[in-house]
Amino acid sequence: MRVLLATDRPALRDALSLYLAEQGVEIVAVAVEASALPLRAGAADPDVVLVDWWSDGPASAADLAAAITGLKRTAAAPPVVALSALRDCCRARAAGVDACATLGDPPHVLVAALEAARASRRSFLDA
Repeated sequence: MRVLLATDRPALRDALSLYLAEQGVEIVAVAVEASALPLRAGAADPDVVLVDWWSDGPASAADLAAAITGLKRTAAAPPVVALSALRDCCRARAAGVDACATLGDPPHVLVAALEAARASRRSFLDA
């Protein structure tokens, strides 16, 4: 599975890259700024986008929502999975995220969410 990882937190980016690689997930690109998300997704052609809904930098939930809206306007937009705190999942879903995994979930739950999002895209494209 090819994943675009969107986060401005270097420690989280490194940890997720290592863990997901162990699970056979390939990080094909990283978007550090929310505004770069549509462009990076277009260039990398990921199966799924994993967005860190918590951001240490200047990105806000509004910036992420705008980036996701821009991404969803593109042809063959990949599904988006948010990694967030439980209380933010509803906001992320309202912003156009297809699925949500929380920071407190066991790691296999994140991989399952990515796989489910990828499968739902395939089902939609096959219909």
